[in-house]
Amino acid sequence: MHPHGPGAVGKATAPYGSWESPISASAVSSAGRTAEGLAVAGDGRLVWVETRPEDGGRAVLMKEAAEPGGKALDVTPQGFAVRSLAQEYGGGAFAVQGDAVVFSNYTDQRLYKQTIGDNSSPLPLTPDFAGSVVRYADGVFDPHFHRFVTIMEDHRHNSSNPITTVAAVRMSGQDVEEPTILVSGNDFYAFPRIDPTKKRMAWIEWSNPNMSWDKSQLWVGYFNEKGEVQKRICIADGDPTIIESPTEPKWSSKELVILFHIQHDEQSNVVRPLYSLDAEFSKPMWIFGVSSYDFLGKYDTSHEIVCCYRQNGKSCVGVLDHDSESILKIDIPFSSVTSIVSGDDGSFYIEGASATLPVSIAKVTLDEKKTMATDFSIVWSSSEDVAKYKSYISLPEFLEFPTVIHGQHAYAYFYAPHNNVFQGSSDEKPPLLVRTHGGPTDEARGVLDLSVQYWTSRGWAFVDVNYGGSSGYGREFRERLLGQWGVVDVNDCCSCASFLVETGRVDGQRLCVTGESAGGFTTLACLAFRQTFKAGSSLYGIADLASLRAGMHKFEAYYIDNLVGNKQAYFERSPINFVENFSCPVILFQGLEDTVVSPDQATKIYKAIKDKGLPVALVEYEGEQHGFRKAENIKFTLEQEMVVPPLGKMATRLASIFSPARSPTSAPAHLLHHALPRFRHRRAHPAPPRMSSSSAASPAPPAAAAAGGEKPTPAPYGSWRSPITADVVSGAERRLGGIALAGDGRLLWIEGRPEEKGRMVIVKEEDKPVDVIPQEFAARTLAQEYGGGAFAVDKNVVVFSNYKDQRLYKQEIGTGGPAVPLTPDYGAPDVSYADGVFDPHFSRYVTVVEDRRKDSLNPTTTIATINLSGVDVHEPKVLISGNDFYAFPRIDQNKKRMAWIEWSHPNMPWDKSELWVGHFSESGDLTKRVCIAGGNPLLVESPSEPKWSPKGELFFVTDRESGFWNIYKWVEQTNEIVPVYALDAEFTRPLWVFGISSYDFLGNTNHIIFSYRQQGRSYLGVLDCDSGSVSLLDIPFSDLSNVVAGDNYFYIEGASASIPLSIAKVTLNESKTEVANFSIVWSSSPDVVQYKPFFSTPELVEFPTSKPGQKAYAYYYPPSNPKFQGLPDEKPPLLVKTHGGPTAETRAVLDLSVQYWTSRGWAYVDVNYGGSTGYGREYRERLLDKWGIVDVDDCCSCANFLVESGKVDGQRLCITGRSAGGYTTLASLAFRDTFKAGASLYGIGDLTLMRVETHKFESHYIDNLVGNDERAYYERSPINFVNQFTCPVILFQGLEDKVVPPDQAQKIYNALKEKGLPVALVEYEGEQHGFRKAENIKFTLEQQMMFFARLVGNFEVADDITPIKIENFD
Repeated sequence: MHPHGPGAVGKATAPYGSWESPISASAVSSAGRTAEGLAVAGDGRLVWVETRPEDGGRAVLMKEAAEPGGKALDVTPQGFAVRSLAQEYGGGAFAVQGDAVVFSNYTDQRLYKQTIGDNSSPLPLTPDFAGSVVRYADGVFDPHFHRFVTIMEDHRHNSSNPITTVAAVRMSGQDVEEPTILVSGNDFYAFPRIDPTKKRMAWIEWSNPNMSWDKSQLWVGYFNEKGEVQKRICIADGDPTIIESPTEPKWSSKELVILFHIQHDEQSNVVRPLYSLDAEFSKPMWIFGVSSYDFLGKYDTSHEIVCCYRQNGKSCVGVLDHDSESILKIDIPFSSVTSIVSGDDGSFYIEGASATLPVSIAKVTLDEKKTMATDFSIVWSSSEDVAKYKSYISLPEFLEFPTVIHGQHAYAYFYAPHNNVFQGSSDEKPPLLVRTHGGPTDEARGVLDLSVQYWTSRGWAFVDVNYGGSSGYGREFRERLLGQWGVVDVNDCCSCASFLVETGRVDGQRLCVTGESAGGFTTLACLAFRQTFKAGSSLYGIADLASLRAGMHKFEAYYIDNLVGNKQAYFERSPINFVENFSCPVILFQGLEDTVVSPDQATKIYKAIKDKGLPVALVEYEGEQHGFRKAENIKFTLEQEMVVPPLGKMATRLASIFSPARSPTSAPAHLLHHALPRFRHRRAHPAPPRMSSSSAASPAPPAAAAAGGEKPTPAPYGSWRSPITADVVSGAERRLGGIALAGDGRLLWIEGRPEEKGRMVIVKEEDKPVDVIPQEFAARTLAQEYGGGAFAVDKNVVVFSNYKDQRLYKQEIGTGGPAVPLTPDYGAPDVSYADGVFDPHFSRYVTVVEDRRKDSLNPTTTIATINLSGVDVHEPKVLISGNDFYAFPRIDQNKKRMAWIEWSHPNMPWDKSELWVGHFSESGDLTKRVCIAGGNPLLVESPSEPKWSPKGELFFVTDRESGFWNIYKWVEQTNEIVPVYALDAEFTRPLWVFGISSYDFLGNTNHIIFSYRQQGRSYLGVLDCDSGSVSLLDIPFSDLSNVVAGDNYFYIEGASASIPLSIAKVTLNESKTEVANFSIVWSSSPDVVQYKPFFSTPELVEFPTSKPGQKAYAYYYPPSNPKFQGLPDEKPPLLVKTHGGPTAETRAVLDLSVQYWTSRGWAYVDVNYGGSTGYGREYRERLLDKWGIVDVDDCCSCANFLVESGKVDGQRLCITGRSAGGYTTLASLAFRDTFKAGASLYGIGDLTLMRVETHKFESHYIDNLVGNDERAYYERSPINFVNQFTCPVILFQGLEDKVVPPDQAQKIYNALKEKGLPVALVEYEGEQHGFRKAENIKFTLEQQMMFFARLVGNFEVADDITPIKIENFD
């Protein structure tokens, strides 16, 4: 039935879906114009932005014609486009004052000034930063200071985490200068609005993890004489007990701040409502420049506001008198309204639509009393000729349908099939297309949309669902989706479809679903987790939530966390992980320049569905971003969606209903794969889009050629395609930060999550692991810069160091209660705590304290006590002080004694340290202190890891006499040190971080579980201290680190060549001599097994150094990929990795960042040069006074050894390293000619500068490594020998690095650039020493690969990587 169409008399009967319609895809694409932003010029005429699909999606500023019905004028000259990319979604791209316009130009994102009506070229106001790296939006004129105040988003230092500020831009245009920052420090800003007196400015700001509609703040600041913002006041959301999201501040002529109809009384600083209604007076701020209300008349004194609000699926327009606080509705033809701006004469302009009117802009004139509209005239329409389709248009029916939750409802707009010529047969019901909107915090509005009518006029039913989570129905409805994305939306879409089937409106066997962006995710999730639909279409949709989270841009970086919730949900709700559940055809559409949803998402799900054998197609568009703007792509997408679904008899009749001459897409659906064009190489439009399909007849690309037992495809080394992508690597870069046992015997650990910007979270072992600390906290200490020992547990109480403020907090496990601060708030993270233990006898916490308040470069380190009550927070009480460094405060079981380690400059703790024991007095002070080890000046040793046995005996590890760290015991009665187990092996590792635990006692027994390292491998054993017997244990790990023990079981961190970093629980037999059970509790990469065929197995290499008779060691990884093999006359390129420290060790464990290279055809070698640990003190001390010589020689010797043994190509040797390894990299390039290119990650270029600037912990370390000869500092600093560099270099640097300051990278970059060598520098905001954010890990890996490939490799990289600019090359 259709209420407004002609009767069935005279209509032709034809199958639903086969009807011919004049609403073609061309008609839809040409009607796809959009308007963005409204403003009124000085002459009272409207100015707006129009986006034109027929012009490649170009956005043009237009001005209303002088006479009604006249043609609007283009303001923007050809060659410019008005569009901002701020926050990716843009908006607020222009502002007008008088006849002056300031706008953001799309290509370069610079601001330009233009005079309306003047044909001269727009004048740039902001600098040319050589690309769209600085973006502007939501600006306003500030005539008092002759400037333009705007939101500025600066991507120069970090494209994934740009800096957002409110800034001022000079309006002269003569001397273009860097914008002046007015407001900064928060994550996001919007709505800078200056009051009529030019004295104050209001703005909105918010911070991650919130979106602006979750929680934001309204601020007002006062301008001083220089135009700076001072005296800032938080007007709304400053009260932590109230959750609100203020938006759209505006100033009235009475100088009141209006905030979506809330008034601020400045004298009393009270915020009061102007008008209360259960309706939405604004919408989520997905784009800048939203305007849901305005003051009527420029000089109006009655303070009447024209506003719109949304209630029960419909928009209403009214005039609010905020003196009387009354509102009068204005009757206009629009049922949906988005933007409003007021004219000067009491009229206003409004953007809106209805079920019969497409998106339009209308001018509304009110009567003198402003109670009714006297004139309503359309100024602009997105589809001017839509009236000719009137008899084909289906009107929406507002639906309220039941959800899966009893008594709960959701909403939708249902469009029945309608065509003036055709009708369906009486024995058939129509197919249904369910559309899931994007956002997902968005709303379907039931307005005239030709893309809907395209379907209904062909005999389809169509339903637009407002699932739980949609806006327009209040916060409660919107927040149904929090933590439930992929559940609530999926349930509601399926429920809606089922409701329409049950009510007899549609055919239950022909249900299809489609969606864009977040709606594309809902589409794929419906297909993966429900059996409701028979086919689906995803437009730039999300298949892998974890991958999306890792690669997400800043604006939505935490949005997905709010929607998905915990880590397990990321996996369980990602369609890519459940491809086996798909049972129907899918078509995917993707823009290849999409920075919101990476094109990898579509490629990944396409390949997975293809491999399963289901019908699937992928269309990729060059030049399209998030949302298709080009007419040809809009048209092509719509046509391909229509023909793909194989829906029974409809599909077989398409050819007979439509003439094949009309379009190549009119082929039957089951033949579509063979009818579609295929393009293997990307090309710019107007060439057709790139297509992929699961039954394509064209040859498969090399990556797909070898399947099952097929022979690998010969291809150049380095060009191989691999599933181990940079996204996979960055997602597998989870790190551990310590382990401990809770009171119930279960494990607690800290894991670092790249997908949460490197946040360190305490997790507890349960049936499903649970986070212990709240979302807003991160367990990480900055003590000694490298941290470690950030938490301790006693029974069910955890004390941890919070990263943001570095304070200690107490948290009860499992109670859901808040974290209670234990240490003072110093206003900045100037005091850090680490390596703490509980002291229950005195109800306190004993910890190492590093105090930087007086001197940030030379902080004071002590051992101090913290009151555990949390009621009265006091300054920590110092127990021990006076030395440079402390670690391992450990209290015995009787609570009478404490052991600790201390050392002083110029030593590092592995060079020389001391073990002490002190006795507690009745007041808890330490008395009678005794030096146990390290005090003998004739004996060089470095004791570490003191622990008290259940019997009260003190054990520790030291390297006295043998030069290897072995386990010893202190015999208190005789004050003797006796070895417990002697072996030429290392039973601990260098103390780079606090809290290491290489051995532990099994329960209350005298059995020790321990690990040691010998000849490049770890071993695990149990020592019976009473009998002295040792039992070695066989477990799958070949590399071991921290261990904590229970009674007959223990947890251990480990890895192997085929197992990534993991935690295992190991249960012993009754005699504690064999393993009874081994199970993985945690893995840094739980899904790594899928890449196993691609893994390269490391080979231990012993190679000759430059010193005769001397050997060094490395792990060599040959290229490995089951689908490819190298060309017969070619050897692979080699990447040499130099580890950091330099007192560290590389280990033969599964590292996806290594496999990333080898699976693409690179050889890779990880060098343990002289100076590395794991081989005893003598090997470790090869580097003393020789840094920059021994390490460089060994790395070059290793590379040459591999060349000489015929394993690698000597003309394609590259080198990379981090920190100290970055120095070795640069030194190798400066002082040797072995390598053809290098990558330095936060490496050192100037040793003298490093010594001056580095932090306290390593401030004398460099002296030991270089020596005290000033000449050596000069002669081994690569910066002083730039003239000797002969090959390209790429540098990566964190801008908050306090270990290797950023000026090191900048200095070497500038010098190499000036020399004329190819060089690039990538700097990351918010990163310190070591990159923790997934997006930065990914970017670093990809850019190294691309850099080496372009400059050395002689091959094309298979991955779709956009290279950064290389100075002196590009």
